[in-house]
Amino acid sequence: MSDKMVEVLASDVGARLAAARNALLANMHALGLTQANGWRIIEELRHTMEGTEWVFRPMHIREVAPAELRSSILIDHEGRPV
Repeated sequence: MSDKMVEVLASDVGARLAAARNALLANMHALGLTQANGWRIIEELRHTMEGTEWVFRPMHIREVAPAELRSSILIDHEGRPV
């Protein structure tokens, strides 16, 4: 893979990760789950048969986060977003 292709893929992956994180942050704010109230976003990496999945979830040290509130991006084994 050429250096230019790697740069393009890395830029695309970075943009998608930022969009997923920002979407989760917007959903959290809509529910009142703000940083001022102790909420944070945690990132997990999961390696699957399809590729690598980045998962963003809200977390609070004392509160239980809504289970359905998450955002994720899947990157295939070639480095392309799925």
